[in-house]
Amino acid sequence: RGRKGRPWYISYTDEHGRRRTVRGCTDRDGTRTIARHLENQAAQRRTGARKAVHDRLDKQGMRPITEHVDDYLADCLYLGQDPTHIGIKRTQLKRLIEHTGAVRLDDLEPNNAGKFLQDLKRKGLSARTVNHHRTTAIAFLYWCVTKGRLGSNPLGGKVMKLLDEDLDKRRVRRALSEDELAWLLSTAPPHRSIVYRVAYWTGLRRRELRVILVRDFDLERRVVHVRAKVSKAKRDDWIALRAELAETLAQRPLENANPTDRMFSTLPSIRTFHADCERAKRAWIDAAPDNAERERREGSDFLKRFDAMGRQVDLHGMRKTLNTHLARNNVALEVRQSIMRHADPKTTIKHYTDLRLDDNTSAIESMPTIDKLKTTTTEVDSVQELSATGTDGVAASWQRIDSEPVVFGGDDGQPMAKSDITGPLGQSACEASQVPYNQTVGDDGRLVATQGESGDETARKSLKHGRLAQLARAHGSHP
Repeated sequence: RGRKGRPWYISYTDEHGRRRTVRGCTDRDGTRTIARHLENQAAQRRTGARKAVHDRLDKQGMRPITEHVDDYLADCLYLGQDPTHIGIKRTQLKRLIEHTGAVRLDDLEPNNAGKFLQDLKRKGLSARTVNHHRTTAIAFLYWCVTKGRLGSNPLGGKVMKLLDEDLDKRRVRRALSEDELAWLLSTAPPHRSIVYRVAYWTGLRRRELRVILVRDFDLERRVVHVRAKVSKAKRDDWIALRAELAETLAQRPLENANPTDRMFSTLPSIRTFHADCERAKRAWIDAAPDNAERERREGSDFLKRFDAMGRQVDLHGMRKTLNTHLARNNVALEVRQSIMRHADPKTTIKHYTDLRLDDNTSAIESMPTIDKLKTTTTEVDSVQELSATGTDGVAASWQRIDSEPVVFGGDDGQPMAKSDITGPLGQSACEASQVPYNQTVGDDGRLVATQGESGDETARKSLKHGRLAQLARAHGSHP
């Protein structure tokens, strides 16, 4: 237009042959570059080299990244995700955008995203938290791909590797012992003790306890219904209620409560839970029979928030306590997985089982004593496995027996005592095991003795068919 500071305009013909005018920039050369780009795109569309999807990606790529984030979080809310979880996603994506300085979707690439994760690690965040930021960023970009806003996910695959969370655990829960649980339930106020009892016997999560309704408890059938809207897995589950727990719940004053009311109007906070643990520990210490026991109890980890290994106890740890107690009572893994409502048994084993050194010691002590398994050589000699011989192809076995009868074939084919056998076989059974090759039993059951390399047909035939010959051949190399 000839005016300084005013923009230039571009007039070109699109792929449909229509004349279009678009605004350029204040720099003339820059506007010419944009004009050439528009003309090239129009030519590609006319020839079919450029598809409509490319135009859509270009249009979405020009939108601010914050608009895409808002649309993504709105879709998560529409899918029924927990609002608290959505808030965590918003915070993590905001950190990513601020650190990388991303304005468009194309600005998120592996280098600056990797530096962002490294910066989180340097600030002291745990490996689990860093991995959570990584997962949120990848999930957001995959959502952009599925919605046609991005051609491919630049952070997908193995571009950014996960950190090993086992090497950097910050919050490790431990299971309460039976004594700890008993003291906690007996000393806590009744309105909080019932919450702890339900949390332990049902394995319900804290969020599930907060929103579960009165009508979800069927005390007559002793079952509690965990609705899909409440469950973490988004499915309907039924949990069996212990008889004593059902009786305790039946005694609660809920006559004026509506079926749609929440079972527990409030839940104990973390601070309140640890205050109850401290009260139970103090009562346990006061119950010590003598001063020495009292000093031992005061220095123990009984109901302590953090034990010597840095593991902590909290309300969610009731789930771990339940599964650990089930494991100690030899409940099958499949049953424990069903009670804990886990999709993968590895989760039940890895994260919700707290078997300690005492359990290993008890398992070792339950094994039979090795001395009881010993047998003296004077009681019975070992049975030797013999190689398969003869036409039957069955492995022959021999056990030394000094008592009568020793079974050999007689004239009538009946068993004979060793005292009835004359000749070399009239010796003891131990010596009989040393029958040489040239002493065999013929087809008629009589003893045939040959010396050396005899060519007698009877001896050769008895060597092939005689049962005692098979035994002799087997023992020939094992005197």
